[in-house]
Amino acid sequence: MIEVKDLTFTYQKNQGIQNISFLVQPEESAVLLGSEGAGKTTILRTLMGFLKPERGYARLADTDSFRFSGKAHQNVGYLAQESAFFPQSKGTSYLRFCAAYKGVKDKNRIRELLGKFELDATDRISRMSLSERTKLGLVDALLADPQILILDEPTSGLEPAFLNRLVRYLKEEKQKGKCILMASSDFAFSRQLADFAILMKEGNIVSQVDIADLEKQQTRTYEIEFETEGQLRDFCQEDWPVANITRRKLSVTLSGSPARFLAALSKYSILTLSSKPASLEDLFAQYFRKETVL
Repeated sequence: MIEVKDLTFTYQKNQGIQNISFLVQPEESAVLLGSEGAGKTTILRTLMGFLKPERGYARLADTDSFRFSGKAHQNVGYLAQESAFFPQSKGTSYLRFCAAYKGVKDKNRIRELLGKFELDATDRISRMSLSERTKLGLVDALLADPQILILDEPTSGLEPAFLNRLVRYLKEEKQKGKCILMASSDFAFSRQLADFAILMKEGNIVSQVDIADLEKQQTRTYEIEFETEGQLRDFCQEDWPVANITRRKLSVTLSGSPARFLAALSKYSILTLSSKPASLEDLFAQYFRKETVL
């Protein structure tokens, strides 16, 4: 279990976190969502005992993470946003060192995780890509089979094709009783794994919301190119929020299921159709606009 109560830490110029409180239970996963500078990493560093809180407390498995950091860390796997590796070491040597330090007895554990994360760790760390270093950090975090996972931007540099594999693996870990807390600016990834989101802005929690409720607010913009200008004009007569109209192209921004919209498009000859989700900033704006109206 991860318990945070009234946690406060201030850097110079009053930057930091203020009165942060939340609880993540076993078999739950939560994500700290916010733009850069929102305070996500500061919360995780304070949770890990790297920063001394001015007020409040953070507990990992009922142990104060600063006063008794050694005990608190015994059952925690941590991925830093910028992991401090030994750059001239080979990845395999680094992982053997980490396994020995953490008391991992299973000699096959490193090989097992490298296979799951599709990582060749025989090269020097300094020569590894960002994706490979992120995978190396994930393997390190999972080596000792910890009950609590604290992951700072776990998708950093990862190729899209690998993300589904990572989601499946972390879901399996959660089902085994693990407690997962992530910090992320990637909602598309977070929505597949997290049970709830803690929305951060300027060092404060502005809302805590179920992922399903937040996802309902997310819009997606569709860009359509029609075969003829006449078809575009006919589509514009229908009741859709069209924008960015050119000769044969336009865009439509929708929330919720696109089924009715796609059915409407099926009546036309479409040359190209693409879509993209709203940015995290837009998602925040949509959510808080709804809350204000309510």
